[in-house]
Amino acid sequence: MTEAVTRPRSDPVIGWRYWQLAPALRSGTEPALRSGTEPALRSGTEPALRSGTEPALRSGTEPALRSGTEPALRLRSVTQRRIEWAPGAVLRAACLGAGHRAPDERCDCGLYGARDLPTLREHGLCLAPEALVVGQVALWGRVLPDVSGSRGEYAAPASLWVVRELVLEEELSGVVSSLEPYGVPVDTMALADAVAGVTERTLAFQAMSARASRTRG
Repeated sequence: MTEAVTRPRSDPVIGWRYWQLAPALRSGTEPALRSGTEPALRSGTEPALRSGTEPALRSGTEPALRSGTEPALRLRSVTQRRIEWAPGAVLRAACLGAGHRAPDERCDCGLYGARDLPTLREHGLCLAPEALVVGQVALWGRVLPDVSGSRGEYAAPASLWVVRELVLEEELSGVVSSLEPYGVPVDTMALADAVAGVTERTLAFQAMSARASRTRG
């Protein structure tokens, strides 16, 4: 059995993961900064979720607005869309199903990071055809090696890349700017470098169709 190690925040394990962008939750309405609900990165198609592990939202989930009408964008977990990664915040894993400390060798709980970008690209995550961010994530506290990378007790973004093809060209600079509050390097990446195989082809087709529909409208 692979044993967990304890890593300080000053010396984290660096993994790779996807995020999607969504309007920020109003202050005081975001889920508790805990998880344990994220499925493991396994080869094949979309991973199954553990039952009874979805975090509850506090009352009120309307998006917060910046001055004017433009919504503030925040990182959200891909498979657990109600988990918001707020700027400057740290997520802490908790196994809501079994109640033990996360991650645990006997469970799939924890915050995930793939070993490297090629490993992340090869897993068949079901990504939505909308603004996608790929990046490095710092994992510390209790960290457990996993088949495709690591699972951590604490996590925070370490660097971010916005996938260019999934954002309208005229909106790209604004989307990149919206990630500056995270205080980490932000850049852009081509879709072909961010995802692979069927996922890349599907997202490329959906993005092209969305642009064509907007042009006709």
